[in-house]
Amino acid sequence: MTAELTRLCVTNDLYVFANASGNLNPMHLSTEDGDADGTVEAVAASMWLGARLSPVLGNHLLGPGTLYRGQSLRFMGRVLAGDEATENVTITELTEDGGVRLETWGNAPTARVSPRAWLRSDCHPPTPPATWATWATCPA
Repeated sequence: MTAELTRLCVTNDLYVFANASGNLNPMHLSTEDGDADGTVEAVAASMWLGARLSPVLGNHLLGPGTLYRGQSLRFMGRVLAGDEATENVTITELTEDGGVRLETWGNAPTARVSPRAWLRSDCHPPTPPATWATWATCPA
């Protein structure tokens, strides 16, 4: 099973994320020239794109009861204010300890994220269901 979520990165996203995370690096603020090159970049913090994977998991693919165990991220570019970013998640394995292993990726015109996440979902049955569709619709 795969789910995806697309969002346009806007300037307000940069300020909300900067204040929520405490990362006030001028490179991520649309009114600052963070690298003193004479151009205001308005580059989204890399973790803004990483954090965009969470709603794909908790709201669309796995649903309520989903808890992260870990995630590994590799950023291979940047997202700028005005870019449309899409985050995708595919279930690759149901682990014996009740976890779920995923392949996740995101893209934007100037960025790609290639993470892998390990999660625990409260609605995950003890053994793999007959079909992924049955498992994906487990009650909240």
